[in-house]
Amino acid sequence: MLISPIVRQIAFPTLFYTVVLLAVLSLAGSINGQKPNCSRLLDELKAAQDQWSKAESNWRQAADRMANAQRRVADINSQLSKMYGDLTRAELDLESAQALAQDCARAQSDPKLAPLTDCSKVPERVRSASEKVARLRADYQTLQQELKELEKQVEKLEDANAAAHAEERTAAAALENARLAYAKCGQFWVGRITRRRYAANTSQSTKTGVVAGVEQTNTELKRFSSEEVIEIDILPDPPLPGILNPEALVSRRYQTSEFFRATSNANMRCRVPPPTHWQRISNEITNEKNEKGSGRSKIPVYIPPLNSGKYRIELGAPEITYRIDRSSIRTNADCAGKSPDTVTSSTAEGKLSPASFIIEGTVNPKTPDVLKGTISDGGDPARGGEVTLTWELRLVKPKK
Repeated sequence: MLISPIVRQIAFPTLFYTVVLLAVLSLAGSINGQKPNCSRLLDELKAAQDQWSKAESNWRQAADRMANAQRRVADINSQLSKMYGDLTRAELDLESAQALAQDCARAQSDPKLAPLTDCSKVPERVRSASEKVARLRADYQTLQQELKELEKQVEKLEDANAAAHAEERTAAAALENARLAYAKCGQFWVGRITRRRYAANTSQSTKTGVVAGVEQTNTELKRFSSEEVIEIDILPDPPLPGILNPEALVSRRYQTSEFFRATSNANMRCRVPPPTHWQRISNEITNEKNEKGSGRSKIPVYIPPLNSGKYRIELGAPEITYRIDRSSIRTNADCAGKSPDTVTSSTAEGKLSPASFIIEGTVNPKTPDVLKGTISDGGDPARGGEVTLTWELRLVKPKK
């Protein structure tokens, strides 16, 4: 079929412009289709945030386990040092008692060599000193074995801590990439706010005197430590329609430890067994209480506009439940010798009331998208405790 020149003149330009228009519309649709899927990016960002939070928590727990094991190693070394001194003195006492036993044995054949002691009590003294040396040696070897095994455990915990730290760094890098991707949708706040309340004190005293004609030495050791940490991680929130009320993940953990030991040594006039004699009696009381608990929750956080150049952010943490463990050990010794220890223990629960606090400051003109600061109430950890607030928030903006 032939197309007339008039039809070609009218139809072809119209067709050409129609094709061009469709191409433009198609390109526009394609561009629109390349707009970031903010809902998906937000889900990916929150998933990355959760992954990092878990990795950071695992790292903190691994670090705590490593630190606890390292402290136990230090405690065992301290106990071994003290026990070595006790063992050395006990061995000297045994040697002295054995020397008296030899003197008593020689005196049986030669009265002129009668020792200046009551030989009837020497066998009991040798037996008691020998049992003490044997007990201390066994305890010393047990502690040494425990130390050896614990040192191997510390090495494994150090490796586990390093691995957990590496996982936390990997998760942190993934989180930062997710933040940058989501920043295409609009600006939002991220960061961490930490409140730490810490108290610790150690005291030791030794008093020696004479009471009612009896020499007494009393030694007391007191140790106390308490820590409460509230960590608030600002979570990404849909930047549209605004960034005024982002969500925050609150982690709160608490632990307190109290330790008391009282040791008394006295020379007592004993009538059992006869005859009446002076004997050194030692008793000890140990009381210990540990409290530990943690909890996590989500809360909204209002970050006001920074138009005035100053900011004030109100924060809070919910109530948590903690476990209370108490134990007490008392030695029972008198002129008749050492009796079985008195041991008591109990477990209970306590609650830590909700907490609220405020951070406020002035925006640095050089870094207007960063809110950062550290402040302390100036308290003394050894007297009532110290509260420290630390924060660093960052406004993530779309890349131009």
